Amino acid sequence: CVDTIVQAYVEDDYRGRVFSFYEMVFNLAFVVAAAVAALLLPSDGYSRGMFAIVAVLYLAAALGYGRTIVRTPTRV
Repeated sequence: CVDTIVQAYVEDDYRGRVFSFYEMVFNLAFVVAAAVAALLLPSDGYSRGMFAIVAVLYLAAALGYGRTIVRTPTRV
C-alpha cells in the first residue's frame, strides 16, 4: 500500500529518496521487533502473557480503526 501511495503522490524528483527512507524505516522496525522479542520472550518463544498483550493490542487497533473510518451509505 505504501509503495502505491508513494508512486501516486510523491513528485518524481523526490520519489527515490522517499522510497529509501521508507525501506530504512521498514527494516528498522523488523530489527527493533527482533530485539524486543529477544529481550522479552523466553528462550522457547512461547509466552501466554505476551500472546495476551499482542491480542489486546490488535483488538485496540481494530476498535480504533473502526471508530475513525468514514462510513458512506450504500445504494440498494
